[in-house]
Amino acid sequence: MLPMSTEAGDKNGNTRRYADTGIRELVQLMMRNGVMPSAMTAKIAGGAQMFATKLQSFNIGERNVAAVKRILSDLRIRLVAEDCGLNYGRTVFFNPADGMMEIKSANSTTKKI
Repeated sequence: MLPMSTEAGDKNGNTRRYADTGIRELVQLMMRNGVMPSAMTAKIAGGAQMFATKLQSFNIGERNVAAVKRILSDLRIRLVAEDCGLNYGRTVFFNPADGMMEIKSANSTTKKI
């Protein structure tokens, strides 16, 4: 929902809704299950600009993508694929068995990365 949990007024909310806390929580869970950070890679999708505006504070999609990339870099997790930006929503399906991410777009296209 937002790049940084500090931007939310809800201090008891779901930490998975924010790039900064959600990614770190996922990485910690993976580590508890035996995955070494050096073996982790990332694929990201989303970050659409759903509303036409020139105000950067309202361009949450772009800010989310930038935050995710910054956090992945901080955690030294390599970004291997992305489908981000533009002006349409996406639904993502991820298969952990083979690492394939299928992205169905609101513009009726489907791609696999």
